[in-house]
Amino acid sequence: MKLLQVTFMAIALFKCTTTNDKIPITTQSNEAKTMFLHAVEFEGLLKTDEAEKQYENAIKLDSTFALAHIRLAMLKDDFAKRRLHIKQAMQHLDKLSEGEKLWILARNNFYGTQDGKSEYDCFKTVVKLFPKDENANYMFGFVNLHHGVNQPDSAIHYYKKALKINPKVSRHYNELAYAYMAKQDFKNAEKVIQDYIAFLPNHVNPRDTYAELLMRDHRYKESIEAYKSVLKINPNAPWAYMGMSANLSFLHRFKEARNFLKPLDTLELSDYEYRHKWRSKVCGYLIEQKIDSAIVVLNQQNSESLSGENKREPIFHQFITHSRITRLYFENNQPDEGVQSFMAWKNFVKTNITRQETIDNVLGLEEYFMAFAHILKGNDEAAKIIIENNKNPSDDMKLLRARLFLKEKNHDKAIGLLNTLDANNPYYLHWLSKAYGLKNDDQNFKSVSNKIKDLIEMNNINYALIISEHSELL
Repeated sequence: MKLLQVTFMAIALFKCTTTNDKIPITTQSNEAKTMFLHAVEFEGLLKTDEAEKQYENAIKLDSTFALAHIRLAMLKDDFAKRRLHIKQAMQHLDKLSEGEKLWILARNNFYGTQDGKSEYDCFKTVVKLFPKDENANYMFGFVNLHHGVNQPDSAIHYYKKALKINPKVSRHYNELAYAYMAKQDFKNAEKVIQDYIAFLPNHVNPRDTYAELLMRDHRYKESIEAYKSVLKINPNAPWAYMGMSANLSFLHRFKEARNFLKPLDTLELSDYEYRHKWRSKVCGYLIEQKIDSAIVVLNQQNSESLSGENKREPIFHQFITHSRITRLYFENNQPDEGVQSFMAWKNFVKTNITRQETIDNVLGLEEYFMAFAHILKGNDEAAKIIIENNKNPSDDMKLLRARLFLKEKNHDKAIGLLNTLDANNPYYLHWLSKAYGLKNDDQNFKSVSNKIKDLIEMNNINYALIISEHSELL
């Protein structure tokens, strides 16, 4: 046993001190390391089943193999498995190099506590320590594009470095294309996707990404044809059905859109795909401006979780449906039903949620919904008192104040406040465009409207809620 421990420490020390090019791989077993490297290759080729077997076999040989745990956790969208293997990786931090430790802490910080800032800081340090490592560059690119950061230029820089270091990894192409799309640079995105198709000519993923590019470029009919080509290769591709449905909704062909979602009820879906199946159904009705029907869908989602039929994260689905039903009642000018729904959500959280930060976040929304209810009922002074007594207003609370300014015809104050909100949220931009419209400022109205157009995204509830009021953009 002592010999094994000394050997383990020697391996780890050797890897940490002999190179700064690559994140070390700490394991007690050379055979496990070989399996791990095979798994990484399979993962790069989108052969996820083969990768999964290799990671699992590596862990059987070395249960302390933290990098194998973390890569297995992130391989597929099986969230119970993800939590399990992140937890197991976290148990072995004391045995790891700094790069491995930061990698695992970053994933734990986000997927455990939704702490995007800590995740970002961890990967920022990793890429400084290992500037020539493909994973370090890819992951820092990823957190620059996702998880609320939204810095596509920085993401492009690091994705391009990752791709240059290793052009045999599918996600390097895919994420670089999405980063260009985030800038509405469809020309460069298409170039990357064509390279991606050349790399994996028989796989649906690059073609699916290309179909989404066409949708984001408002080329809906071309996107539909591209999704059809995906379904010819794989008739069980969930995202192709969702993409087809989204395109048809944007074209206001709503009955056809709903029909394209029906196969999702029988296909084998990942946890993430299952979440988006429901979002697709909800967003279709919202684009059609049928909020009542969207609420019916959300109640179906909740009932499926309550019945036990849904074995996927029932607490998550009940939580999310409570939150969305509450919001949609308010959007549908039903304040009494909205307040009642919020109270049911609050009671659900108190009974079923253990994470205190989540509980506090939901309880903290009570003032917001009470103020919103007052506005919808015409009790503007009561709403104003609640809003002005809030010492740390959220963007949503600021939006309520801006709506009051608009009712008072104080357009400049409303515009000033709305311009402080998240400029990548189409719902906030919708209200900003309204404010410019009410002020008869056509130039800024058109500018904001074009920004809304650029933010098109399927399964985005904020976008679906408002886009039919901007039908000329579609």
